[in-house]
Amino acid sequence: MLLTGCDKTKPYDITVAPSQAHFIGNKNQSYEAITSPAPIYYIEIGTTDVSSSDRTVTYKVNSGNAVNGTHFNIEGNTSNSGTVTIKANQATAKIGITAVASFYTDQTTGIGTGRKDTLVFTLSEPSVPSAGFMDTVKLVIKGACFEGNVNLND
Repeated sequence: MLLTGCDKTKPYDITVAPSQAHFIGNKNQSYEAITSPAPIYYIEIGTTDVSSSDRTVTYKVNSGNAVNGTHFNIEGNTSNSGTVTIKANQATAKIGITAVASFYTDQTTGIGTGRKDTLVFTLSEPSVPSAGFMDTVKLVIKGACFEGNVNLND
């Protein structure tokens, strides 16, 4: 006869998973810049744990033909890379983006200009390491969806 068990008086090793960063929400997001000034759009970043100290997450933005400071603005950032701080005892932080609405919607008529830009946010080093999932988010900035005249008689 063989019996197995554990000794409750002996401490056992506990493995703690490392802290990792990831984006929260949909991988593809849409931001309509209709009114001027356009409302702030937030992209959320989270971590897999909570820490008793502040942590910094670094990100890069590939903006294609759109220019930060001309077509859109990222809070506290004038280039296509930046950082966001996840405060102590919290697991999330937000990156605020504001589109310059006049590039996307004619402010006189309310009709979209046809311009559409895609900002691709990716996590980068040095930072809280990437979790390997949700490490990229695409944000499409566009104007009003309808681009045409409405004939109420039709």
